Amino acid sequence: MARITPEEIKQIAALARLSLAPEEVVPLCRDLDSMLDYVGLLAEIDTRDIEPTAQIVPAASMLRVDKAGASFNTALALANAPASEGAAFLVPKVIEEEG
Repeated sequence: MARITPEEIKQIAALARLSLAPEEVVPLCRDLDSMLDYVGLLAEIDTRDIEPTAQIVPAASMLRVDKAGASFNTALALANAPASEGAAFLVPKVIEEEG
C-alpha cells in the first residue's frame, strides 16, 4: 500500500513551486515510498552502542578568519549586469504571491 498519495505529491510540488506533468506524479509516489522503505530499514538497526557523531572523519575548521578587506568596486561589479539601478542589480520578479 502506498504511503504517499498522488494528491500529496501534487501538494508538495505546489508548496515547492514545482510544475509536474501528470505522468510524473505516479513514479514520484513510487520513488518516495521506496525512500521511506529504506528509512524504515535504517530505523530497525540497533544503534544503542554507537556514539553520536556529526562527522565520520575528524575535520579541522574549513572556515577562514573573518577580517575586513578591500571591497569590490561598485562600477566594476555592475559592469556585466544585464540591468542595474544606482548601486543595485535589477532582477526580474520570479515569485508571484497568491491571494
